[in-house]
Amino acid sequence: APPDQGDHTTLLNVFEEWATVAPTHREAWCSRRGLHARALRAASDVRAQLLSLLDRPPAAVLSQGEGHRRGSPAGGTGAHSEGNEEGRRPNGGGPSSPRTRRLCRQAICEGHFMHAARRAHASRAFVTLAEPAQTVFPRQGNEALLDTASHVVFSELAWHGRLVMRHACAVEPEWLQHLLPRLKEPMADSVGFRDGGAAQQAAGGMPRPAAAEAPSLVRRNDANAVAAAQQRFEQRRKRLKSERVG
Repeated sequence: APPDQGDHTTLLNVFEEWATVAPTHREAWCSRRGLHARALRAASDVRAQLLSLLDRPPAAVLSQGEGHRRGSPAGGTGAHSEGNEEGRRPNGGGPSSPRTRRLCRQAICEGHFMHAARRAHASRAFVTLAEPAQTVFPRQGNEALLDTASHVVFSELAWHGRLVMRHACAVEPEWLQHLLPRLKEPMADSVGFRDGGAAQQAAGGMPRPAAAEAPSLVRRNDANAVAAAQQRFEQRRKRLKSERVG
């Protein structure tokens, strides 16, 4: 898979290559590559459990509270229901098709759309779509996203002298379009789907909602609250000091 698809595709590549190794040689294979064999075995177990759920009749899954599943009448979804038997291989059995990888990235987008970001035009970075907007960067070794991905989602942010995205995945802008209304309404502007948003993006600016549309924001820690907290701290410090003296 091309590196511009992000960390999740890299992890998928590792899992699929691990699955082709003979079980008796997997520990050594992981050791040579600095990988955790237990984590890969756990991923294989989870995959087998998910496949077993997809093989059950829909009524059986619904009775267990799994909820409504979208997909084929037979109960399959996404990669599992493709024309070939790729999704049913016991351990992956080789590289996934481009269609399967696209479906995987789309599923990741559905789950992590709250952590979506678009590529900034004024700098080599991404800007989060959630407010307040933050400038974030791909991890070292994954900088190709800056050249090829217009939008990404990520699992979390880590501070390494700057905000770095962990587990970043390239996504298509249209995958986010129907998800953003589930967030605060002004956030839809920052993707550039509304009138004028694309023009602002092309100009290199960060699209902002109109003043009439912006929600009223109330600061939780205003000056009075900070002063009251400082006063309580001083009172507590003086009380502790007097107790020690006494």
